[in-house]
Amino acid sequence: MIQNITKTENKHWWLLFSTVCLFTILTRFYKVSEPDHICWDETHFGKMGSWYINRTFFFDVHPPLGKMLIGLSGYLTGYDGTFPFDKPGTNMKILHI
Repeated sequence: MIQNITKTENKHWWLLFSTVCLFTILTRFYKVSEPDHICWDETHFGKMGSWYINRTFFFDVHPPLGKMLIGLSGYLTGYDGTFPFDKPGTNMKILHI
């Protein structure tokens, strides 16, 4: 009898696990081809990196390390901090960057 309960629990576990995996795959790949260009949706980090490069004072409630590293990578690659980073998801190919 205990073996039957264990087999039933095992089947339920695999059914639940398979359902979760299926929903994971479906939600991960739903509209994966949109947008049709490479975009960076965290543009506020780029804006703050520009502020670090230009030594502009700003206040942010979050720790600064990530934004400082973005500013450093921009500085090391020759970025001058002038791009506005106004709209998330902008197609960078149109901007010729």
